[in-house]
Amino acid sequence: MPHSNRTMTIRPSLQSSFLWSHFQILYLTLNMHVQAGHNNVVFASWLKDISYKTSLIGLIALPTYIHACTQPNDLINCLYPPSILETAFQNQQAFLDRCILAFHNDIVNSFNAVVLDKVLGQSHTFHAMDTPDGNGEDTNFAQHVAKYLQNLNLSGLLPS
Repeated sequence: MPHSNRTMTIRPSLQSSFLWSHFQILYLTLNMHVQAGHNNVVFASWLKDISYKTSLIGLIALPTYIHACTQPNDLINCLYPPSILETAFQNQQAFLDRCILAFHNDIVNSFNAVVLDKVLGQSHTFHAMDTPDGNGEDTNFAQHVAKYLQNLNLSGLLPS
């Protein structure tokens, strides 16, 4: 589709797909960003005023209750303080309600590696099979080399 953006290109192909009838369209109706709490209400008001108050045009200063981190280690220490990491190997709830969002999996993997290095306790390494088992049914199965299988990092599974 000439002169179209990604959405304009994907929408017709998706809607004409045989899968389209199986889709369920969901609409967001609840603003999850502004929840009960003084800081949340103050922040929402501040955010709304940014485009209207001339005093907020140009460089802005974040409210004092928002932590600004410029280095990855500062961010990790803010979200996962040593007091939490010291008990993480015993406490299954240690990482609950704490996450770092990133654009690429390699960034997530590097953050995970740093955080896991700070967790006390004994680590365990579990090795997986690095050769395919085709049971002789598929002759193309043998073409998958061990290095390819070892480099797969599927979402929802621990990185290799």
